[in-house]
Amino acid sequence: MQSRNRDVRPALVYRRAMRRSYRNGLADALPLFVNADDVEYATDRYPALATELPDAADRALRAGAQAPLRYLGAGANGIVLCDARKRGYKVARSRETFASLADEAEWLSVASSDPTIRNHVAKFRAWHPTLGVIERECVQAQDREKVRTWGLDDKRWNLHRMIGRVMRQYGWSAPEYKDDSYIMTRDRGLVLVDAGYVLRLGSRLAREVSATHRDPSASQFDRDFSRGTMRSEYDRTIPRSVGERLHSRLAALPNGKRAKRRGR
Repeated sequence: MQSRNRDVRPALVYRRAMRRSYRNGLADALPLFVNADDVEYATDRYPALATELPDAADRALRAGAQAPLRYLGAGANGIVLCDARKRGYKVARSRETFASLADEAEWLSVASSDPTIRNHVAKFRAWHPTLGVIERECVQAQDREKVRTWGLDDKRWNLHRMIGRVMRQYGWSAPEYKDDSYIMTRDRGLVLVDAGYVLRLGSRLAREVSATHRDPSASQFDRDFSRGTMRSEYDRTIPRSVGERLHSRLAALPNGKRAKRRGR
């Protein structure tokens, strides 16, 4: 019983510190991070992070992260943290980026289960939809001094293309390509850690477009954009004749209404 209390007490202390940080700002949140210097440097360069990081750390803790945390970086859609157990948490920067992270989480769950590429993708653990948090493996990079840089660009690009080919079978594109989306590890080679900006393809895309048109909250822009995305896949992952029939049916739908099935 005493050991359980010793395990719980630090988490309670960190959570109380996190609640105080909402009132007092980033300064009170800094003790949550083992690399506070990196946090201060990042927030000096990008002032918006100073107001976002306390909230991001709080949501990561509520998703199950164990303090202390390590700040790894921030992109357009998310802030990436690693916890004391070497689990990674990508936290949506705003409510508007929840959908993008939901797509990334779904992509990672598929990629993590494919035997061809799973060793080269950060292992997916969970998606926390109410918090906007992806929980995944926190990949440990090999010491930079030990990384052989000769031919690394070609290896990275070839792996990215292979991942794209594999994921195409599941109705997904490859993520956006960036050099720092891949980390060189000691025992697994290159590992993808950022799967942002993935796109649905083929029947998966067609289902999403149909769902958008049947969603009462979807705007006209959302509906038009989704049909345009589907048109871009004609004769690639969607047969043109199939896509055009679906396009015509969906274009005639009023917002949030289901199309009547034939014969009814």
